[in-house]
Amino acid sequence: MRRLFDYRQVPRHVRTRILAWMVVGSVLSYFACSRFLIGMGQVDGQSMWPNLEDGERLVINRAIYLMRDPRPGEVVAFRLPDDDDLLVKRVVALPGDLVRIRAGRVIVNGRVLAEPYLPSGAFTFSRAMHDRSFRIADGCFFVLGDNRQASEDSRLFGAVARDRLVGRIVL
Repeated sequence: MRRLFDYRQVPRHVRTRILAWMVVGSVLSYFACSRFLIGMGQVDGQSMWPNLEDGERLVINRAIYLMRDPRPGEVVAFRLPDDDDLLVKRVVALPGDLVRIRAGRVIVNGRVLAEPYLPSGAFTFSRAMHDRSFRIADGCFFVLGDNRQASEDSRLFGAVARDRLVGRIVL
């Protein structure tokens, strides 16, 4: 049987150099992908329960928001300006939206937000004794945790700037 290519005919030093470049290319590809395309994370806390459990591992699509803006209902990872910890919350309102929290419900632009991802009987309080309203600034997004009673989110720290978003949770 005749081979089209016999690697034994290539000098050993050339094969070694090719293998070294393949290893270097693989390592560089890994770091480029983990920095710009995908990332890994882990849930720490109960703010997204029952959809994300404490200790659950996450895959983050880092590239998606280079191509488009987040959409309501998407679970995103972001960092606050004064903290390096990665936070995970759900986008509920976009730039220019008016968000009201009233009688335990989230109202976006005058419509009660349908939230099928919340556990039955979930109640959204305003973290204040009275109802609150938020006008979302340009380039910012209003995020809430699914477990509203245990979540520190936009009700507390305000809307999240687009440049603070790390990516979308895909797994």
